[in-house]
Amino acid sequence: MKRKLNSGTMAFAVGLFTLAMTTILAADYQFEKTFGSFGTATGRFDSPRGVAVNSAQQIVVSESGNNRIQICSDEGSCTAFGSFGDLSGEFDRPRGVAVDNVNKIIVADRGNDRIQICSNSGSCDDFGGSGTAVGKFESPRGVAVNNQGQIIVADTEHHRIQVCSAQGSCTAFGSLGSSPGQFDLPAGVAVDHQGRIVVSDRGNDRIQLCNTQGSCTAFGSSGTGLGKFNGPTGVAIDSQNRIVIVDRFNNRIQVCTDQGGCSSFGSKGSSPGLFDLPWGVAVDDQDRIIVADLGNNRIQIFSEAVAQFQINASLNDAWFFPVTSGQGFFIIVWEDIKFMFLAWFTYDVERPPDDVTAHLGEPGHRWVTAQGPYDGDTASLEVFVSSGGIFDSSAPAVESILDGFMTVTFTGCNEGLVSYEITSLNLFGEVPIERIVLDNVPRCEALAE
Repeated sequence: MKRKLNSGTMAFAVGLFTLAMTTILAADYQFEKTFGSFGTATGRFDSPRGVAVNSAQQIVVSESGNNRIQICSDEGSCTAFGSFGDLSGEFDRPRGVAVDNVNKIIVADRGNDRIQICSNSGSCDDFGGSGTAVGKFESPRGVAVNNQGQIIVADTEHHRIQVCSAQGSCTAFGSLGSSPGQFDLPAGVAVDHQGRIVVSDRGNDRIQLCNTQGSCTAFGSSGTGLGKFNGPTGVAIDSQNRIVIVDRFNNRIQVCTDQGGCSSFGSKGSSPGLFDLPWGVAVDDQDRIIVADLGNNRIQIFSEAVAQFQINASLNDAWFFPVTSGQGFFIIVWEDIKFMFLAWFTYDVERPPDDVTAHLGEPGHRWVTAQGPYDGDTASLEVFVSSGGIFDSSAPAVESILDGFMTVTFTGCNEGLVSYEITSLNLFGEVPIERIVLDNVPRCEALAE
């Protein structure tokens, strides 16, 4: 499906309705808390990679930099075991972690090409070792446990999945390739409510759902839009059988159906709720999403937000931020397809030189558009920058380029927040908005009731 937009209001509308036909499962998540920072003391991290949750709802974290496992409360009070080495209970750049039904911690001990099964005190057994035979591994990254107690391993550099007993008796499926059932550097694994093995097929920028014989279906491809990925790593399953995916190089989390309808949250940064090359993910019994935020050396926790306000067509209006009066937004909502279009009339990030002139209007003026689905109180939009046209003319054709993302969240009929990221400029921020005129507020309040 082409993302390029045509000039003209009707052409925009046609494009919007076409894009909106994609099924979206939207889930709104809000930042809840974070803990950790760079260091070697317990409660601090050096490159946290894997994350899991035990039956006591403690968060289990693998650290590739400190070569250890930490077991933490969600407030960041932690105990630790492990150090660098190749003996049982020692690690070399551990990656994925999982917890079985008796709270044993299963670790993908990447540098030692093995799987370790450990108690909370750090007493471990292991199986595997370097090699191509079934039951041997090359740089394993992800682990999961199914209802039968079998250990699922992403045998990353062998481009396959192994299904193993706790004693290391394994079967395997997969090979290098891009067809369903083939993999390119699989990084994360999980098991859904139907017993299917969910694989983040990192090199192919997609998710595969497989049975234990290797029959697979897939969704996703390379990109930045919803349902597209750039280096997916950790995966987890929530109580509604949604797939929670670390979209690593897009610095976000996507929450998807098994058909590939996705919503997302997060972007690059160090502020709470933002990510720097996240790696692992888990879901606790409250459906909170727990993320190993590798580049920021911390753990972040997100909870699903309950929408207090429902977007509706009475929000169609002109909106602005009084502090920056003279700039503003036109917003259009299509309730039938739950889709929003936004036009942002603003100015360049720097004033043009005084000797720069324009035939019509002002040379520093900018027009940016955004469009995308909404659910509840929040719209998730893609930002487009248009250029190349001439006043009231069809030639030359206008070119619109995808250049960022935006969320628009409403807390009431005259109160919203625009959060934006302009990719080309690494420019991000927030704009609180209100209506320029209040004529539509009573109708909005009536619909909200």
